Amino acid sequence: MRRFFKLSIVAFLVSFSTLSFDSSQTSAATLPVSQAIDRQNNTIQSVEGYIVGKPTSANTVITGNYPDDYSLAIADSRAETNTANMLYIQIPSQFRTQFGLKSNPELLGEKITVTGNLTAYYSHPGLKNTTE
Repeated sequence: MRRFFKLSIVAFLVSFSTLSFDSSQTSAATLPVSQAIDRQNNTIQSVEGYIVGKPTSANTVITGNYPDDYSLAIADSRAETNTANMLYIQIPSQFRTQFGLKSNPELLGEKITVTGNLTAYYSHPGLKNTTE
């Protein structure tokens, strides 16, 4: 009986020592664009999608001759053309040279993950105050 008790304690301690208390692992999961569009509640979320163009109005996204580096449109599919299925991303100044389409037109079609507040941009479902 004592041996069983000792083995139980050892097994408990070994299993307890493998638990992780890293708070970074408790963050919310990355959302697809479709869920981010439905969740416009100003919460901070990470969203993953394909760059499909640059929004110029609530219902217009261009895919060439970009006038600036201020915004992106992302979607769950790189072939998406319906703006209702796109999330508009405001690009803060510190990320414009790296992610703006005027400076980086080759990013069109690339998959990215963006973190920020889920809130309207161009009067369209969006993500602003991008932090990464």
